[in-house]
Amino acid sequence: MGLTSLKGEFPARESPFLDTSPTSLKGDFPFQNFPLFDTSSTSLKGDFSIQGRHLSNTSTSTGTGDLPVESTGVDKDDLLDRAYRKVDKRLLCWYIFVFTIIKLESHNIVNAAVMNLEAGTDIKHQLGDLTDVQWASILGAFHFPFIIVEPLSTLMLKRFTPRLWMGRIMITWGIIATCTGATQNFAGLFSCRFLLGIAEAGFLPSIIYHLTFWYPADRLPVRVAIGVALPTLSGSLSGILSFAISFLNGKRGLAGWRWLFIIEGIPAVLCGVITLIWLPNYPEDTNILTEPERTAILANRPKAQPNSKDQTWNTAQVKALLKDWTLYSFAFLWLCHVLGAFGIGSVLPTVIHELGIVSSGISQILTIPVPIIGGCILLIIAWLIQRKKLKPWLTAGILNICVLACYIALILVKGPLVRYILIMLAMIFGIGVLPILWPERIRATNGTTGAGLAIGLTTAVASTNGVISPHIYLERFAPTYRTSYIISIGMLVASTVLIAVTKVLLDRKRKQESSEEDENEMTQMNS
Repeated sequence: MGLTSLKGEFPARESPFLDTSPTSLKGDFPFQNFPLFDTSSTSLKGDFSIQGRHLSNTSTSTGTGDLPVESTGVDKDDLLDRAYRKVDKRLLCWYIFVFTIIKLESHNIVNAAVMNLEAGTDIKHQLGDLTDVQWASILGAFHFPFIIVEPLSTLMLKRFTPRLWMGRIMITWGIIATCTGATQNFAGLFSCRFLLGIAEAGFLPSIIYHLTFWYPADRLPVRVAIGVALPTLSGSLSGILSFAISFLNGKRGLAGWRWLFIIEGIPAVLCGVITLIWLPNYPEDTNILTEPERTAILANRPKAQPNSKDQTWNTAQVKALLKDWTLYSFAFLWLCHVLGAFGIGSVLPTVIHELGIVSSGISQILTIPVPIIGGCILLIIAWLIQRKKLKPWLTAGILNICVLACYIALILVKGPLVRYILIMLAMIFGIGVLPILWPERIRATNGTTGAGLAIGLTTAVASTNGVISPHIYLERFAPTYRTSYIISIGMLVASTVLIAVTKVLLDRKRKQESSEEDENEMTQMNS
């Protein structure tokens, strides 16, 4: 076959041979053997020559979305798929595992509130009959540091390398979490929770930020969904483990809640040590990829996304970010949604117990449907979005409205069983909203510093939910929590409006950027 030069997008046909006809090749999903995902296609762009059945390209890697890779005897889409599968197995799977461990420990304080309540050895009683205001302060103490530390944590990951920074988070977090089991009063528990917040702050945004060094935004919907859905299942595991550990109550003179913190804090330390050794930093310096695979990944990463060779702090990017209205709309969208949909999550076992359906131990088990069902729905939705069968903004709006309808119904109905079902449905629908919008948040950023600060600031503002929500769902509002539900409804109405506003702002921003690019191209052509 003669040498033919092509430019644009190229698909892999079902035939083992390629021809010169232009077609489209899209889609990429992690975990090749996962039944929902299809790894048979990948997006390729650039100037390619085709000889026989293989592609060759003699240009150099620019990181602009083109895919210049030297001839390796395999099709370039297969090369890129193989490279991303390696990254999925080493980076994504490890983050899912350690995030599950961290989330497991994060749920402990919620379950500890009702653990061994009937026996009189619950945490509130043992630490001096804590009032509902004191308990709300303890829950909020964990989230106070997030507001300040999270925006800096993403940049610290870049400054000290992901391996060192993420390992540090896990080790310090696990040590402090284990020490929580030794607290004797309100001041001790408040201090431990505050220090725990400092240790963990930035963990989730740092994970998302680290992924942007490896994957383009259009490959992230399913990956972010998996990264959120599977750790969310730790909520189920946390309830089961708390129920099981409650039977250790009184062993060696320790209450069940003390055993809970001690047992579940140790794995985080072990994970941190492994992370210091095993976590890959960046595609530029990793040893898990061959050179052609590394080149393919770097070339496939958009130029606007973070690059390990960029400086950590770029003042121009910071100024541009602060002038961008989408920074504020995204941040308050995140905050209003988590306050409205998940404010109840900080006291969920207590709210279920207040319904009077079951005992305190069983109320922990009844929280299980949320992460299981919600996680499965999130995975399906993310898969459809990545396949371009659903639109992320429209889907997020519909899910948000479903949550809103559940909270409105909670004010109108009286039966405890019906209210339990509505609470579960509200949280199940709510799980999927923010994960499917994370790729849109990433796509709206520009540069290494800009992306890091945007991701960190968005989660920092949303973290105020942990400070505010325990005061919204005080025990004085039990058992109907009518006042709490009205506040949640207001937040959900605001988040629904912000979804529409952010989409409009984002479309205007992209249109303006496109016009500027066209003008620059015309200027260059004329010169």
